[in-house]
Amino acid sequence: ADQGAQDALTQDAVAQDAVAQDAMTQDAASIFAVSQDVQDLLDRLPVGVLVSRGDVPIVMNQTLLEWLGYADADEFHAYGGIDRLFRGRVPSYSAAGLDDNAMLVTRKDGATLALSSRLQTVQWGDLPASMMTFDQITENEPNVDEHLLLEAGLVEAHELKSILDTATDGVIVV
Repeated sequence: ADQGAQDALTQDAVAQDAVAQDAMTQDAASIFAVSQDVQDLLDRLPVGVLVSRGDVPIVMNQTLLEWLGYADADEFHAYGGIDRLFRGRVPSYSAAGLDDNAMLVTRKDGATLALSSRLQTVQWGDLPASMMTFDQITENEPNVDEHLLLEAGLVEAHELKSILDTATDGVIVV
């Protein structure tokens, strides 16, 4: 009789565990689920949108997918996702002290694209997620004058020279 009761308890525990696992799977699926209305809205935006949790993309809009050359967020993730995406700052913007958000990103084909990016924390499925928005730029926007870049470089060189001139007493060249 004890063996039968123990078997019944074991079966009940296994059944409860299966129900709990199923509930967790459904909760996870609902967290990552995107209604068609939300996806349609995101796809109509003229900016790129990527919502992720950690390094896992939850949703990407069609604009960003097209700019990067991917069919969907799963393909983006399979090709390295967020870890592969960023290559650094746009050199001409950094040198001129312009748009701190100008980033070089990697397309699926390995080419580099200059995008202005913004990062925000949002609630997605009752948990925090990261939302990145992107806007296209060109490395040499019409308002980025080459003369301005040269002038910014000269100012920086002058400032560095001034620092070195004042620090000569403590510098030994070997």
